[in-house]
Amino acid sequence: MDHPSEKRKACSPTNLNQWPNPTRRFAPIRIDLVAALRKRAQVLRNHRPYHGRNERPDPLEYAAFAVLAHLPGHRGLQLRLAALYASAGKVAESARLRNEMADSEPDESERFRLYVQIGQALLAVGEGADAAVALEKALALPLADRPTRALLLDAYTAAGLVERASATLGELLADAKTIKSEELATLYHRQSKLAAVMGDHDGQLQALKKALDADRRSVVIANELADLAESIGDDELALRALRVVAANPIKDAKVLALAYLRQARIAHRSKDRSRAIIFVKRALQENPDLEEAKALLDQLR
Repeated sequence: MDHPSEKRKACSPTNLNQWPNPTRRFAPIRIDLVAALRKRAQVLRNHRPYHGRNERPDPLEYAAFAVLAHLPGHRGLQLRLAALYASAGKVAESARLRNEMADSEPDESERFRLYVQIGQALLAVGEGADAAVALEKALALPLADRPTRALLLDAYTAAGLVERASATLGELLADAKTIKSEELATLYHRQSKLAAVMGDHDGQLQALKKALDADRRSVVIANELADLAESIGDDELALRALRVVAANPIKDAKVLALAYLRQARIAHRSKDRSRAIIFVKRALQENPDLEEAKALLDQLR
């Protein structure tokens, strides 16, 4: 039986002899691929992307990277490598490479669009700092707008850059009197997330209350407020938020069932058995398969 260390060595990115020859794909370009691959292997070893798993890097990805090491800025190869990263699920790597490509895009409107797309892609995988870099570039262009500034606020918050996030939020809220209620609610919602990052639980609570006051139809905000209220033992505030969920004109049976179940649990904690039974039955009307509601009803009988 092979020793585990021998298996790891066989699949290690430093063992270059194990890789298929990348020159088959890029024969017309005569460069020192081995040196480039060794350089790439060193980068991968430092960042430990494979976490000890017995998996081999995509040889075509390595070949494209190797060629780019000698032909920086080659757009065709950059596009190919970005597509390889994306197909492998490496969203952050693909977005970072597209960010470099966007820098050389001559059309301002297209460059702006690319920076925003890249920022959104990086935010979606939790790469707040890199997302902020792309979005800052977008905001430096004449097409900069409020939605992009709001995305930058999200990026700063995700990256823990609280001072920059607070300054950006202040700029966005400066026109609070002229902002539509839906946008104002999203800004207060973002304020609550920033407060949570800062460890300011009271600020988080107050921001969520303002957000719900601005948009009484937001199920997401109402549920978050209910969660926070229950966590601090404020059942009355939690009930107010859950009533907003139940009254939402866009009905989602599963969401509604959970809102009724939570109201039933609060009533049960308050020793209001009859009200608890009413709400748990409503929950089961919306979702007959909700096991937690069935268990609570059995307990109440």
